[in-house]
Order: sequence, then structure tokens, then C-alpha cells
Amino acid sequence: VVATHSKVSSGINAEYGGAIECIELIMHTSDAWLPLKVVAWSDYALRNVYFYSRYRWMSDSSSEGATRQKICSQGDTKYWLKTTTSTKWWSGSDNLWVSITIHGSKGDTETGILDNKGIDDFESGDTNTYLFGGMKDVGEISCITINARGTDGWLFTEISVQKEANGETPVTFVNHNNLWMDSNVHKFCKE
Repeated sequence: VVATHSKVSSGINAEYGGAIECIELIMHTSDAWLPLKVVAWSDYALRNVYFYSRYRWMSDSSSEGATRQKICSQGDTKYWLKTTTSTKWWSGSDNLWVSITIHGSKGDTETGILDNKGIDDFESGDTNTYLFGGMKDVGEISCITINARGTDGWLFTEISVQKEANGETPVTFVNHNNLWMDSNVHKFCKE
């Protein structure tokens, strides 16, 4: 088991030679914890498996979060996401948790929280890039749904999504209506 937290025990159930499909995180302390991503592998699996909690706090105190969380893998596809924050006054954000659902011809897949460790994401005028492995192949990308949670608004100009594969072209979604993201959900589709 990899990527365990000092206050969490993890149980992975994979039969000999099998792939890891789901994990369960169990909290043993009241200190709240937000797992953003867990990467797991076994001696028998040929690849890392990625699990994203999608903004679900954990604690052994039910008033602070879930005591258990089962998270399952979505697939083997990698997606690059690039966000560009507006340069308008107060467009950047310091207190916002954003995940994105990618919609396509073969279904949907949801990223984990967009967060680059050690970088102040979503600053005015900045472009931030994120790579999410272990996602479902959605086929031809048609729309994205942005789910923002937090108290500090964010105004982006565009978000591009690209499947990490040979010859794949990024799909760009432009925020023509200048919709602010702040504890809300908005869907954007290709033009």
C-alpha cells in the first residue's frame, strides 16, 4: 500500500496477478484530512492505479468528515488540463477547490482536485497545467463540467483538455460569459 496517511489505514484487495480496482481509506483520528490523490500498485500489477477523492474530507468525527471512503479506479487514460486565469481585478483565487468532469462520446470521467503542490494555483493572469492519470477514456471530448468549492471566486478565461495520446488535439473551452467559479457548478461545451 502506498500513499497512506499517518492517521489512515488502507485496505487493498487484489487477488494474485489481478489489478487493483478499489481502495478503502479508514480514519482513526479526529484530525480532518482531505486526500487529493492516492497512487497504489502491487508486485503483480504492471501499472500504477490512481484514485481521486473529489473533495471528500475524512475524520473519525462524523461532524468533520467521513470515517471511511471507498474509491475505485476509473481507467488507464491520462488527460492534461490547462487553466488560464483572467487578468481582471480580483480574478485569482487562494481558497477554491476545483475538479472537472470531462464529457465525451464514450461517457464521463472526473478529475481529482486541481492542485499543483508548492504552487499558488489560479493566480491572476497565470496558466496552470495539471496531469491526471487513471482516468476513463471518454472518446471525443465534447464538454466539461467545472465543480468549484470554496469561498474565494475565480474567473478563468479558458480551460483546455487533451488526452495524452499520439496526435490528440487539445479541446479548448472559453469562458465567453465571464462566469465566476465560487461554490458552484457550470458546464461548458465545444463551440
